[in-house]
Amino acid sequence: MAMNGKLSLVLVFALLAALAVVSVRSDATFKDPRGMVNLANFQALNNALYCLDNKTAAVCPPGGYLNETGKIPQFSTADALVYCNEGCANQTLVQLKCVYDVYEPFRFNNNALVADIRNTIEAACDPTSILFGNFTIKVTSFGTNLAPTSLLGVTLLSVLSALLFV
Repeated sequence: MAMNGKLSLVLVFALLAALAVVSVRSDATFKDPRGMVNLANFQALNNALYCLDNKTAAVCPPGGYLNETGKIPQFSTADALVYCNEGCANQTLVQLKCVYDVYEPFRFNNNALVADIRNTIEAACDPTSILFGNFTIKVTSFGTNLAPTSLLGVTLLSVLSALLFV
């Protein structure tokens, strides 16, 4: 009987230690998704989505934050100036750099690559460009991407991977 009690205590301690490691890892991943390297595709994809959660720009017009859709709204001229000059465009470029760093082949739901969106923002925010204020994403890089980039796909993969480690 004493042996079963000790075994139960050891198992409970091991489970608590494993949960502590998992929670520390997920906190570190959320704070800086680039902190983990050599991940499986679905984990890198999940980290790329964490990059998109980084929304710290002081001023951003409604709908101006980038998400997994890859769409940037068509702003009025006044809102385009706010987007480009008040930090929202720079914040989006930081998000895109993070996405590229953690998962280079990431495709947004509109099939755009990081370079497509970055090029659009740079042209739309250049006051000397004829494309100033035009935030229509032109997808120039086609190819196959077998990794799911939808939020639903990442959620399902995350749940499945969590179940494997329980």
